[in-house]
Amino acid sequence: MERYSHEVGPKQSVAIIAVCLALGMTAFILLLDTVSAGSKQITLEELSEHYWPKESASLSFAPNTTNGMPRLGGLTLGVSGATATATVPLLTQLTAGVSGSLPIDVLDVTGGDLGAYQFRIEYDDTVVEAVSVSGGDSPFGGITASNITTAVTGGAVAWNSFQSGSEAVTAAITVANVVFEGVGTAGDCSVIDIIVEELVDNDALPIINTDQDGQICLTGAPTTAETDLVATQDSDDGNLPTGVKPTIGLVKDSETGDPLPESKIASYEAIITFPASLAVATDCRLKAPFDGGVTDCSIIPGSTHLQGTSTVTGSGTAAPIDPLAFVALRLTGSNDSVTGLTTVDLNFVSIIDEFGGSVEQESPPDTRTFLRGDALANGNISISDALFIGQHLVAPFFRPVGEGGGEVNPVNAGSVSHDSPNDVISLADAILIAQFLVGNVDEFYDPIP
Repeated sequence: MERYSHEVGPKQSVAIIAVCLALGMTAFILLLDTVSAGSKQITLEELSEHYWPKESASLSFAPNTTNGMPRLGGLTLGVSGATATATVPLLTQLTAGVSGSLPIDVLDVTGGDLGAYQFRIEYDDTVVEAVSVSGGDSPFGGITASNITTAVTGGAVAWNSFQSGSEAVTAAITVANVVFEGVGTAGDCSVIDIIVEELVDNDALPIINTDQDGQICLTGAPTTAETDLVATQDSDDGNLPTGVKPTIGLVKDSETGDPLPESKIASYEAIITFPASLAVATDCRLKAPFDGGVTDCSIIPGSTHLQGTSTVTGSGTAAPIDPLAFVALRLTGSNDSVTGLTTVDLNFVSIIDEFGGSVEQESPPDTRTFLRGDALANGNISISDALFIGQHLVAPFFRPVGEGGGEVNPVNAGSVSHDSPNDVISLADAILIAQFLVGNVDEFYDPIP
């Protein structure tokens, strides 16, 4: 049998070499893709888009556990949905030395399908310390395991939980509560950094997630301010000699009553009220250091609005603060002990400390009762009132103004004769009282025809 043979010419050799080069280049590209896939995690969707048209199914690399899902050469079918968010409150205020609970919420889980989680929180352990971790809402009413650690760079608490069934959760669910104790001083703050280490649905598939960090700031113990409304003269301005002043005498612990001399007041807002038919405010002056920033000293019939901010370097002024302001007050009613009795009240709308905390006014309102012409403040009009006014004018050091025994009540004494623009204590006040007692003027100190 004759053997067939064919001699290869130059053109055929070139074609064979070209084919071999093409096959070698294809093998090299596939090798590069394989090496690249080993150095970074890529999805089968990316691989398919490179070589084939995009398919509708979504495939991704999965951990080295199948969880009952089919695997395709190291790839597992994945489930994706809207992004869930693990949150802590943006700002939590905690009293220094006191413990408080911080809720951990998970928001917007698609279809309510939340099976398990593992979280970690990091914080500044010079400001707060984690004390314990407990469960939240059903089906996460408890936690599975937790670990609280303290390190030089800060503290951390890690914990996890899984539900035993496949119960759907609400769109916003509290999954845990972490109790923190304030170990720093008032004014200290710590970032509360929540880290989602794992969040999975009831098929153990990862849930796409984000997190929202927060902050804990320490405040002082609940405080109360002892305030007062005092009848006085304005020592700063001779044109405002008779009126009332609001004061803050003491700041103290609301629970123990202990004085807090280091506590500072940053701002206040108050209202002084009185019957518009019996009195009128003729002037209003804020006093240093509460005469800067947001301020107001306005008069309307029956009331005066006061608002001041401390201008002292730092963040506030320590009590006692005397005075906060001065309001010139004129009595316009009669000297009748029933119809002319005038009650003036001081109510603080707010008192704010240096850390922005609220300080409560103790037993509001502060009240003073006045009677026009009653210089002794004993509830009636007599020649003794004229005597006290005369003695004060001759020897103010011997007969000073004030609210104590033997002192001249400035509002009662100065309001007998209405001076302009503001009332002063003068001899005219004493003479009008004497004339009233003999019937030359009426109870309003107006001449009788």
